[in-house]
Amino acid sequence: ELARAMAEAPRPSPASNVPAKVSVSRLDGGLPGGEAVFHVPAFISDAAESAAARGSATHALLAALPLAAQTEADVRRALGALVSRGAVEPEQAEAVDVPSIARFATSPLYTRLRGAPRVERELPFTRRVSAAEFYPGAIGETVLLQGVIDCCFLEDGHWILLDYKTDRIPPGVSPAAHAQKHARQLALYADALLALTGTPVAERYAVLLACGEAARV
Repeated sequence: ELARAMAEAPRPSPASNVPAKVSVSRLDGGLPGGEAVFHVPAFISDAAESAAARGSATHALLAALPLAAQTEADVRRALGALVSRGAVEPEQAEAVDVPSIARFATSPLYTRLRGAPRVERELPFTRRVSAAEFYPGAIGETVLLQGVIDCCFLEDGHWILLDYKTDRIPPGVSPAAHAQKHARQLALYADALLALTGTPVAERYAVLLACGEAARV
């Protein structure tokens, strides 16, 4: 009787395990919601923590960098100003690859950014999307998708979307191929930007600071 009762009991819906909110950054190269699938050794955790600190400080610097021609000395001054006002910790500042940001600040893409009539940096968004997009089987459910767009600018009535990446490119992998690992994230950002502003995105770039290239995805 107990076995039959258990067999006849209603099964929980797949949506019962769907979180209420999903972060776009957690979806980039990982499981929805960023669930851990194994325990990471301590020395790798330390490396990951260092990479996260470098990424956080780099994004803060790029968000504050004046939209003008920037030499390496200019970038260092801007980083120093962030440290002085407590926006970036000194240890984080030391991890920033200043020459890579200076290279980007002299690139054709940055020149287009400087000349844009409207520029948005660190633009947050929140929108409702179908949970089935991330959790197959969660039919009829929605999740709150949250994220922050690093940078976008208007050009000829369309958005140009930039996402800054500080991760290292493995040996033997081209920048274009490496950028494709971030394609899903940029697609979600583009959809959110269209929903937020009503203006479509014409181009999407993963700005690979480690190699000084901006790869279109």
